[in-house]
Amino acid sequence: MIRKSLLKFFIFFILLLTVNFFLDNLYKSTITAASIEGRKDNQFDNYNDTLKYLLLGDSHIQNAIDPRILKNSFNYSSANENYIQTYYKLKTIVKKKNKTPECIVLPIDISSFSGFRSDRFKYDAYWIRFMDYFELKKEKNNWDFISKWLSGSFFSYAGNYETIFRYILVSRNTLGELHFGYKARYEKLSEKNDKFEFSERRAKLYLDSTNYFDRDLSLYFQNILSFCNSNNIEVILIRLPIDEHYYKIAGKLIPINKYYEKIDAIISEHKNICYKIDYHNLFFGKQEFLRNPDHVNFKGAPIVSQMLLEKLNKKR
Repeated sequence: MIRKSLLKFFIFFILLLTVNFFLDNLYKSTITAASIEGRKDNQFDNYNDTLKYLLLGDSHIQNAIDPRILKNSFNYSSANENYIQTYYKLKTIVKKKNKTPECIVLPIDISSFSGFRSDRFKYDAYWIRFMDYFELKKEKNNWDFISKWLSGSFFSYAGNYETIFRYILVSRNTLGELHFGYKARYEKLSEKNDKFEFSERRAKLYLDSTNYFDRDLSLYFQNILSFCNSNNIEVILIRLPIDEHYYKIAGKLIPINKYYEKIDAIISEHKNICYKIDYHNLFFGKQEFLRNPDHVNFKGAPIVSQMLLEKLNKKR
């Protein structure tokens, strides 16, 4: 009787593992592969041109800089990406994908070091290919990263049912075309009825007044700079355009000048930073060039990209 029960349990367990293996691989090969991040991976793996400028970081970079204007460039940034994720992604690109850029472009926006970002790790099924979650568990003394490793490695579909339904229901034609990792965003802040309330809500969400310069993000930002120095990669740091009202709200939540003094203190210790560029007020009073309070849209991106190109050409 006990043998029969054990045999049934064993068969059930094997079936469960088989079904889970099938669902995990199906999710990664369809939904993750069809996502913007998955399609970027595919484009980057097939990118064989000179890699002069590699654009990394969060959606601020993702929306604002068109690599077609810079030339010999790829926009490998992604939504919600923080410096910890950027560090591991860059290491993977150089060490495993054997692609070393001449220069990387990183954001240094007013929310880049916020504690809100430090603990915000999403899309485990995508990030498992870059992250060393065991190292992170030791660094941050947080067992949640082991859970993320398990989720990203074996249970990618779990908890992502809304994403699955959206994939089934939404036409692939609405995903938008990627150009060297860049996708144009067509929303306009100027057309929103609640733009001022929207700016206030967004600033309060992203800007952590009690931890506006997170220790871990600061450490990994320095790790990125040190890694670039060791691999002869130049670094361009850029503040991207934001809404004027959003900036005013931000100034009430965090000490912006002190914040940038902390960044400057880190920068002063690294000699491979070839430019620190500030475009934060470029579209003050020009909301038609912004997608939302802290992202550029399809009208603003060509302007930012062209200005950046002209700045870099002057240096060269």
